[in-house]
Amino acid sequence: MLALLLALAGCGSAKKDVLDLRGDAGPGADDAGENSTDAGPHGLPDMGGQGVECPPVGAGTPIASVGACPFGPAIPSAEGLALPCCHRASNAARPDGVELRITSLRFDAPRSVAATTRPLITGLFQNAIDEERFNWVVQVTGGCGAVGVRMGGALRATSGALSLLTGRAPALSTSNPLLADTARWDPIDVLGTLDDEVLATEPIARVVVPVFDAAGALIVEAPFRDLVLEDWRLHEDRTCVGARDTSVPLNEFAEGGTLRGFVALEDVLGIYLDQGPLDDFLCRFLADAPDGSVDCVPSERSRWRVLPDARCEAEGCTAGSCAPETTCNAWSFAGAISAAGAEVI
Repeated sequence: MLALLLALAGCGSAKKDVLDLRGDAGPGADDAGENSTDAGPHGLPDMGGQGVECPPVGAGTPIASVGACPFGPAIPSAEGLALPCCHRASNAARPDGVELRITSLRFDAPRSVAATTRPLITGLFQNAIDEERFNWVVQVTGGCGAVGVRMGGALRATSGALSLLTGRAPALSTSNPLLADTARWDPIDVLGTLDDEVLATEPIARVVVPVFDAAGALIVEAPFRDLVLEDWRLHEDRTCVGARDTSVPLNEFAEGGTLRGFVALEDVLGIYLDQGPLDDFLCRFLADAPDGSVDCVPSERSRWRVLPDARCEAEGCTAGSCAPETTCNAWSFAGAISAAGAEVI
């Protein structure tokens, strides 16, 4: 997942190959508006219901929160987080230009990374979200009906605003062509629908979101294909998707929507996870492969305990249209999320 996994891992063909982006506005860097895409809200076409008069946006049904927002020395500017969903900015004044940051992500599939079977993975990833080292932005342009949706990774500035990563991915030396693409972190624009305050999107062909450490060094990347947002119910003037709930194990958020998509085998080759007991190639981890010293190879597929269940081609990915033992080349991904208002520059 997110190339899935984990807040602290090595990315690249070397076991602990990391890249320091601190000089490029890593966590704690000064504000840099170079990546602002405003030209109209978010630079997206104003779909706005395409001539349909949208109903007024109000606070909606109030949502209850349980407990306080994340706090502690590792949480940047914790005093700036507001309940019920731990948002840093309200969307009340910009209902046609909503800006959100994912605040929790629980892995449900594949089972090799699911919270029910591998809670350590969800816990470690949630730490990266809470500490704003993993910032996944969703922007929505339009009042209702057909809307434009932009999704991508971002870096946190000292002000708490988020800077999109357009053109800022490093070209890593690896046999994986995805990791050599300097545009892989660029935000992706797709069409969506916003009806009765519920957001959904068409498939996003590919999105790659990076995770950094506290010093601003790249530690892992999360590549997805054909990712869709489903049943994202907006509350509190379109500021919240879900709410803070410290009674929920691991995430401590009550989720308000889902993500579904695919993780392609070829996209994760060469990525190494090195965080305590999570010490293996990402592909082998997704496959729940027995201990070994090499990345995923076809000759070992018979030993994988979680086989790929989908096939990705140039035109898209399809689940169940292949043989897991031979022709499947991707894992179906599913996760539950929450999100909260943020400021994107």
